[in-house]
Amino acid sequence: MADQNQNLVAVGWTTFVVLVGATVALSYGIIKYYTDRHDFNPMTTLVAVLTLASSLSIVLVTSVDVATVESFFDQSTGTVISLDIIEEREHEIRTLYFVLMGITLGCSFVLIPFCYFFFQADYDHINFSEKIANGLKHTFLFMIIAGVLLSLGMVLTVDPDSVAEAWLHRITKEQSPFESGISFAIACLSSVGMFAWCSYAAYGMIHVPLDMTVSVIPPDREEEEVVADLSTIREQIRSLQSRYTMTGRKMTRKDKKDLEDLQQQLQLLERRNRRIQQRHSMVSQLCDRLHPFVQGCGVLWILVVLLMLAAFGTTSVDRAMNSSCQERCGWALTQRTIWNPLDELLLACNENDLHPISGGIVFLMVAVVVVCTTGALVRLGLRFVWVKLHQLHRQASSPQALLMAVFYLIFVLMALFSLLLGIAPQYFTFGAQRTVVDGEKRACTLDDMSRESSTCRMTQISIILNQQLATLPFFGVCFFVGLFVFFATFFLFALIKSIKGRQRFDDEDPAEEHQGLL
Repeated sequence: MADQNQNLVAVGWTTFVVLVGATVALSYGIIKYYTDRHDFNPMTTLVAVLTLASSLSIVLVTSVDVATVESFFDQSTGTVISLDIIEEREHEIRTLYFVLMGITLGCSFVLIPFCYFFFQADYDHINFSEKIANGLKHTFLFMIIAGVLLSLGMVLTVDPDSVAEAWLHRITKEQSPFESGISFAIACLSSVGMFAWCSYAAYGMIHVPLDMTVSVIPPDREEEEVVADLSTIREQIRSLQSRYTMTGRKMTRKDKKDLEDLQQQLQLLERRNRRIQQRHSMVSQLCDRLHPFVQGCGVLWILVVLLMLAAFGTTSVDRAMNSSCQERCGWALTQRTIWNPLDELLLACNENDLHPISGGIVFLMVAVVVVCTTGALVRLGLRFVWVKLHQLHRQASSPQALLMAVFYLIFVLMALFSLLLGIAPQYFTFGAQRTVVDGEKRACTLDDMSRESSTCRMTQISIILNQQLATLPFFGVCFFVGLFVFFATFFLFALIKSIKGRQRFDDEDPAEEHQGLL
């Protein structure tokens, strides 16, 4: 029994370590892909990769978390592991969650602002010490904001005796003031992140997977089309100019505007023609040959997005109809009553001792969200409301643009972190645990937590998230309503996409090409 439980926990930790390695590789690949080749800076890369990897890893700890609670009770023999051992393991996992959340907060409110303003003062007449002073001066404001959030989290605690639900009353007694401060700050990031989740993430999850499935136009045929367009544009420019050269008349305002538009189109076509010539190189030809693999990934990502949508949709409807405490506990479900495809898939993997596969599915889900959001940041630009602050370009992005893109990704990932119980409530709360009630074996529910004889153990991620919602129900309302807003924006972007059509995933938008010319 002990060996079997130890093996299960070891598998969970091994899966986590492997996934963290994949996370670091994914983070480095994204940063490297968009870093300016002529303006590479190790500090920017290190801070960006550390921030992105730590925020991603928070979600991936769930593979160890779920394996740990499943090891508490042996389904075949009906015996339980020592309570001291399981509590020690749970304390280690809880500590790991808060360490990663603390690193994410430190990067968000200290390292990223410092690096951003450090490079913003990158002028020839400013020396190194002045750059550091400029970075510290602006970072101090972010540190004050972080301190206020942490202090509020320590003060705004809930009285366990005021909680009506027995299972929630039990877990509200298990949080220290320090943990409350970090949890509150993360919840605030998640609430703000819902705006990015409903905009950038929704846009990217409909555009990026579909654009990855677009077929590659053969370079020879594409070159013929561009050359023909170039010839037509040049003939139109020559005809327009000759009309006034021969007569000596002054060009009208309308013709001047037409001439400027034609010259701009000519520049864009010439740049596109140069890119086609580059595709004739050996590396580019290899990339084109690998494009069927990219198309296959696009199809897989479409399936992942549809699976996530179905999971969010079924859980949201289930919460709206069957949550007993509603806004008081963030519409938590004591028992899932509507079939959830993603939840069932993850549970089936664990029930058949395929824990690495369930961990891989969670990683794939997070990777799809990150890459799709990054694609949306490239297409839409880094904006605050309607004001464009920066633009990401392939291998031509400034350090400030990269750091701000990572900052936006943190918001999206923290929103996803807080929505985990909405995407697979049973898996992320109890895993594949079973309990025996009146001689009948069934899945664990939150109501079982009020029974002293219950063998069910809640995961640390579910305890942390439910403690957030119990402390300030506002967060639960924000996440619950935010999901419905996400559905609305997603289907709105899908409608627009169906009208505008698709383009290749690695093609730049005309606006981005024009900025490249400038």
